Amino acid sequence: MSAAAQSNVEDIYELSPLQQGMLFHCLYNPKTWMYFEQVVVPVRNGINVACLTRAWKRVLERHPALRTSFHWEGLDKPLQVVHREVEFSIEQHDWSGADPGGCESRLEDFLKADRDRGFVLSSAPLIRLTLLQLSAEDFQYILSFHHLLMDGWSLQVVNREVSALYEAYCLGREMQLEASRPYSDYIGWLQAQDSEASKTFWREMLSGFEGAAPLRVEQSPGANRTEEVYFEQEMRLPRETTAALHSLAQRAHVTLNIVILGAWALLLSRYSGERDVVFGSVVSGRPPELRGVESMVGLFINTLPVRTQLVEEAPLSGWLRRLQEHNLEARRYEFTSLTDIHTWSGTPAGMPLFQSVLAFENYPTGSLSTPQAENFEGFRQFERTNYPLSAVIVPGAQLLVRILYDLHRFEHSTITRLLGHLETILASMGGDAEQRLGDVSVLPPAEVRQLIFEWNNTKVQPAGTQCVHRLFEAQVERTPDAPALAFRGQRVTYRSLNAQANQLARSLQALGLGAGSLAGISMERSPEWIAAVLAVWKAGSAYVPLDPALPPERLSFMVKDAGLDLLLTKEQLHAALHPDVSNLEDTATLRDAAYVIYTSGSTGTPKGVIVEHRGLCNTAEATVKTLGLGPGDRVLQFAPWSFDASVYELMMTLLSGAELFFADPDSILPGEGLSRLLQQEKITTVSLPPSALAAMPVREMPYLKLISVLGEACPADLAAAWAPGRRIFNAYGPTETTVWVAGAFIDGSRKPPIGRPIANTRIYLLDSRLRPVPIGVPGEICVGGMGVARGYLNTPELTAAKFIPDAFSGEAGARLYRTGDLARYLQNGELEFLGRRDQQLKLRGFRIEPGEIETVLAQHAGVRQAAVTVREDSPGDRRLVAYLVCDAPEPPPAELRRFLRSRLPEYMVPSAFVFLESLPLLSNGKANLRALPAPVRKPGPGTYVAPRTSVESKLATLWAEVLRVERAGVHDNFFDSGGHSLLATQLLSRVREAFDVELPLRSLFDEPDLASLAELITSLSKAPADAQAAGADYEQGEL
Repeated sequence: MSAAAQSNVEDIYELSPLQQGMLFHCLYNPKTWMYFEQVVVPVRNGINVACLTRAWKRVLERHPALRTSFHWEGLDKPLQVVHREVEFSIEQHDWSGADPGGCESRLEDFLKADRDRGFVLSSAPLIRLTLLQLSAEDFQYILSFHHLLMDGWSLQVVNREVSALYEAYCLGREMQLEASRPYSDYIGWLQAQDSEASKTFWREMLSGFEGAAPLRVEQSPGANRTEEVYFEQEMRLPRETTAALHSLAQRAHVTLNIVILGAWALLLSRYSGERDVVFGSVVSGRPPELRGVESMVGLFINTLPVRTQLVEEAPLSGWLRRLQEHNLEARRYEFTSLTDIHTWSGTPAGMPLFQSVLAFENYPTGSLSTPQAENFEGFRQFERTNYPLSAVIVPGAQLLVRILYDLHRFEHSTITRLLGHLETILASMGGDAEQRLGDVSVLPPAEVRQLIFEWNNTKVQPAGTQCVHRLFEAQVERTPDAPALAFRGQRVTYRSLNAQANQLARSLQALGLGAGSLAGISMERSPEWIAAVLAVWKAGSAYVPLDPALPPERLSFMVKDAGLDLLLTKEQLHAALHPDVSNLEDTATLRDAAYVIYTSGSTGTPKGVIVEHRGLCNTAEATVKTLGLGPGDRVLQFAPWSFDASVYELMMTLLSGAELFFADPDSILPGEGLSRLLQQEKITTVSLPPSALAAMPVREMPYLKLISVLGEACPADLAAAWAPGRRIFNAYGPTETTVWVAGAFIDGSRKPPIGRPIANTRIYLLDSRLRPVPIGVPGEICVGGMGVARGYLNTPELTAAKFIPDAFSGEAGARLYRTGDLARYLQNGELEFLGRRDQQLKLRGFRIEPGEIETVLAQHAGVRQAAVTVREDSPGDRRLVAYLVCDAPEPPPAELRRFLRSRLPEYMVPSAFVFLESLPLLSNGKANLRALPAPVRKPGPGTYVAPRTSVESKLATLWAEVLRVERAGVHDNFFDSGGHSLLATQLLSRVREAFDVELPLRSLFDEPDLASLAELITSLSKAPADAQAAGADYEQGEL
């Protein structure tokens, strides 16, 4: 620093906790508008520029905080420097001659350019004022400053002083303002506080906290995060609602701020499904014991966690009082650094304590008012934070709620609905102070009608009231000589198949099979299987599929549990058949069982699902109508008999006049062989799990016109790869709801939805208390209507737990099936499948949906298939592991981590990547997670490996110094070793001095282990100096 610069230094001191955090985020995202503040005021009746300039200069002289710059290079900790004098002038632009019609767009362009211009944090002042003259009397007053300088309260203090001085100068008077204390007094007060007491409080307050619960209405962050896109929406509450909230606060003996905090906690709880909620709250941070603090200028605010536990049965008023008690206790320690609180909470470094922050602006208001300018309608303020979702509450006769949100994370419509839900919560709270928390309303009446009635208006009269075998007989009449089945070069016509089924049915009846009977069918896949199924139905009975490939012990259990009246095998089928080939008289009704299919049970033994004819008939008609197959179509029989997807294939084929093709089991294994079979046999329609489809090479298949994907979520890129030249139908439905209940044709242009409920079917998305969830919020799929199965065979307790009364339909005896699946409604009424409720993983306290990680991994150009799971190969060592099938060459793990980090939170990035030639699959085509191999463990934390190169040795020394540890190994992770954001700036500053390389702050987050960072330093050291900024795909920013 030059002698002149040194003589201009008035003071030097440390940063406040929030200033430290803000500086870190500004260094981490140097090209964004984060913490850039911009106030825009339209001024009418003219402005005296000379007086305004004089007033501003006087205010800058009064408040050292406004003459401050920030420095961190080569320092152990960042410092702020107060300058005795700074250059300040008002920038003026004359637009009075411009076209008035283009002023609005020109203003927006100017404001954006002003934000892009930003500030150099090491050069004071970090504040500027611009006047845009639109006419002789009309101006736009634009105040821009960095949030590091001051908070909203301080801005009001500055505004009042500028206004008072401006008015005096315009009238030709001098004015003396009361002296104000410098910001350094507050920094001194901070340093005198008891950090040990604070540490004890925050540790206890966050004890047992399991990690930030997501709102679950976010979309995955986009890959291109260099362009920052923030928006703002606002809502004004009606006067009567605002008055009711004030009344609630009085009755509950709490402040209005506590009422708003409670409403936000309720909103987050209903969105996230969590009862233990943590979010951020902005506190004023002005200690009352610091005399004159109300007139000081600087950054006093702090963002602190608010934790509350919501008990559904608790009275609202009592819960609010407890929330206030906790809030008052936290006020004693509101000076604490959020970084310290984060460390004390035990939350892993790099993971957020909370995802949203609320600010209640209860500071004294002020305005820029002058005798010449009295009309300030249209005042607006631009501000940015590092949080994806921020709520600002402004008190008044009509409470104002402003929501600031990251468009990479939230859609506009999502925030619009969120504001509506918050308004409904506030109105409900204001209406009854003693209601239970669980009774507070979230959904507006219009949204309730839409969710419960309008989007479930599916009731239609079925085209027929006959069982499926009768629908088949009708198809026989339409296409008697068309091929129905094909196997090993032979074809069976509809007429012949029906005749054989009729003969067998009569033989079965002669053996005593009839209404209410259960017949087991055990045979390999072949045309005879279809004849057996039809025969059992025609005899008035239900069938139980018994796949011979199943383990004998499992088959034995199923036979015993079902209490079979008859076991039908292929040998019996070829025994003497009844000579009569005519159709039989009806002996089964629509409420009789059609089949019992056994599915996996959580207890380890399978459970039999009883499906009735009426549900099967309804599903059959929806299948035929939706898929639109007909004579000439050829459908591959792919699904094992023990899965109801086989019923799906049967219905789409034999009720439409198409042909069902049977192949040898070996030829339909997912992969090249299946692809070759589809082409050779001119298959037009196939139904596959997405994982089986992904195993096939994408190639020209001119005959294949329809692919139906079912059984698991279909990635968008898989649908996009197969969509050209054909239709892709995404079907959803558990066995307990009769094959499928919702579906949609997809093309891969977006995350594939599962569509809307089929005819005579209702789908509700409910929370844990069976309340409808808002649009966009995940809820459990609960299915009602004709397709709901009768229940589980011989397990009345499980049936009662999973098949519950339908409280929404208004029909006596109506039931819902709780699927355990999660979905959310899109704004157009379609459903988006999100995974299993019980597949949700918890790792280090964070909730993880593996399907989301798999979807993002599949978007990488080098990844063909992905499966993600949590492994615990060593006791207590639970790790998130990704298994990948990739194109050669395999992408390096570091590249995959960077790819994932650009789209997912850090805790969703796997710690290990295992590359396989193919994913092991179950017999139904789904990934077999149990067959995945354990990853080969590399040295890491707990296994010391000494530095091997001079760069690693030098870096290890710096690493140990910054972290204050005895030694650092090449596989040590900076953040796992106790590092955090502020220490990261120190390390990189020392790296810059020691190695003469420029590393952006983000590089340590991308390469947090010592060996990788050393490798990056080595590569940059070898690169020309002017090329370093472009190295390793890192962006460089200047301050």
